[in-house]
Amino acid sequence: MNTRTRSKLLTLSFAACCAVLAIGEAGDAQAAPPGAGRGPGAGRGEAADPARPGVPQRRLDFASPALRARMNARIKKNGQDISGADALAKFDPDETLELGDGKKITVKELVTAIDESEKEASAQGASLQTLPGNRWHKLTTEAKQKAQQVELVEELSVLKQRLAEVTNKYRCTGAGCTPAVKERPIHWNKEKGDRDTVAVYTDFTATEKTPDVSMASCGVTWDNGLYIMGHQLSLLKFDADTNVKKADGKFTAGARASLKVLGAAQPVWKKEASFTATKLDRTLTTPDVTVDIPIIAIVRVSGGIQGSLTLGLNPNASASADANGLRCAVGASPELAVNVTPHVSIIVGIKKLATLAEGGVKADLTVASAALPTSIGLLLQPEGPSMALDFKSDLRLTFMKGRVYAFYKFADSCHFGVCLLEDILGLKTKGEIDLWKDPNGFAYNANLVNIHGPQGFTKPGLGMPTLTAN
Repeated sequence: MNTRTRSKLLTLSFAACCAVLAIGEAGDAQAAPPGAGRGPGAGRGEAADPARPGVPQRRLDFASPALRARMNARIKKNGQDISGADALAKFDPDETLELGDGKKITVKELVTAIDESEKEASAQGASLQTLPGNRWHKLTTEAKQKAQQVELVEELSVLKQRLAEVTNKYRCTGAGCTPAVKERPIHWNKEKGDRDTVAVYTDFTATEKTPDVSMASCGVTWDNGLYIMGHQLSLLKFDADTNVKKADGKFTAGARASLKVLGAAQPVWKKEASFTATKLDRTLTTPDVTVDIPIIAIVRVSGGIQGSLTLGLNPNASASADANGLRCAVGASPELAVNVTPHVSIIVGIKKLATLAEGGVKADLTVASAALPTSIGLLLQPEGPSMALDFKSDLRLTFMKGRVYAFYKFADSCHFGVCLLEDILGLKTKGEIDLWKDPNGFAYNANLVNIHGPQGFTKPGLGMPTLTAN
């Protein structure tokens, strides 16, 4: 082959090669969809989403039969009427969702997490589609709250009837005379709320006793406590007692008082003699009570709740006895504020779902706000006899006003007025579970007793005293 012939062959071969390349480029140009080479996914051979130019259309799907069935459901929202499948096709699998605290997740990862979580829930006889939204933790709590509000009307009516005073139209002097009323007890106790979730109780007693002309006593007892999730927590108990007596020509007098807190067997303060006004203010918190609230089989709220109290107390007590008379006195103006503080978080049984969830317990509840100013002062003179009494007690108290509730919330992705979890899959992505709810609470404001002045005496055959109600 001569040199001229080889040159022609090389020229033909080069031309053929270039022709082949040109044909390949032309074929690619005909196969490429509009928008190829622009935006995410270019060059991956994926069709662009006509609803979202420049975004490749990748298939999102669910393995769970329950979630897959939602693809046929119609979504009517914001003027749209669209199937679940068509709505799902609008979402970009690679879109990133911000979960807070620097955590992120793609739409594809969100779908996978929900799909796997539904599979796990189904294995435990539950479903994400049964997330409860808003409800009561205990179905009986709402009925208890309503019944207690009905009872409040009758309780307030009874409080208007103060302790009766006593007058005696007969004058009694000499031997055999005894006080017409030997004991005047004020006893007020209430419990409000639901022991299975949150409840509070108070028990208050103030008493003066004169069983005969030779002895007398005055006393006050106040006991308070909480119930949290069925557990009883004693908050505080204060008691003060004085007594005086004349026997065989001798006079005796004694006084004692103590304050116990948080169920302790030993008092944090006590006196075994008369004492003037003493400041016993305290701020205390109870031990944690475990909270465990199931939402569905794989989602629960778990942690602890504490009770906290602020006490204002400035009591006094005195007792004396001599030839001039028997004297006893007790005074207290206790003020108490009780609240609950939760530190609870949401627990999810599936790791992938846990990254999407947040939750806990919130409390905006006045468990108790109480003031019970009370004073008893008594002078008994055995000779004569005669007795002067000052006995006053007022009640200002509010119970269980506000709310304690657990909550949960799951991250969601929304586009074109449609949300993936809430609308397409029909899941309740947030909800609140009430442990207690009462915006009004239980309020009491009344005078329990107000007796001031001389008291009557009687003896057999003299007649019965006249009771005069206030």
